[in-house]
Amino acid sequence: MTDWDHSVNRDVDHVIGAFYLIRRHAFETVGGFDERFYVYLEDLDLSKRIYDNGWKIRYLAEANCYHKGGGTSESVKATRLFYFLRSKILYGFKHLKPVSAFILLTATLVVEPLTRLVFSHTSPAGMVNVCKAFLRLYKGLPGILKTARQ
Repeated sequence: MTDWDHSVNRDVDHVIGAFYLIRRHAFETVGGFDERFYVYLEDLDLSKRIYDNGWKIRYLAEANCYHKGGGTSESVKATRLFYFLRSKILYGFKHLKPVSAFILLTATLVVEPLTRLVFSHTSPAGMVNVCKAFLRLYKGLPGILKTARQ
């Protein structure tokens, strides 16, 4: 986000889950983390529910931490991509209108694998990871959609 000065405190829609402090009362009131999100977007889902319940989310400029994104999943890139895609679908069906959720699902299943393959074309290993992730997604889709309806 480059559209605002990060040296000042301000209200935001979401902060990264790697450094997310929350009042216990607010966390318990919204039901904590939704366990359907195994990994990825669980913090975004929590932020949306916090915001929807009337609380604010505050970015504190003086608080600093370092988060190496993907550090623990660097060696399992296909698995990481699968869980990201799965969480995106779950998030869409949880928070979007049905038509928008189905558009997101279609784009994720049809358009996204093609664009990811095009952008990873210089790396055979990257292309293999994309194929593995999407094959796992296609195979798991009935269960994912069932989970999304719970």
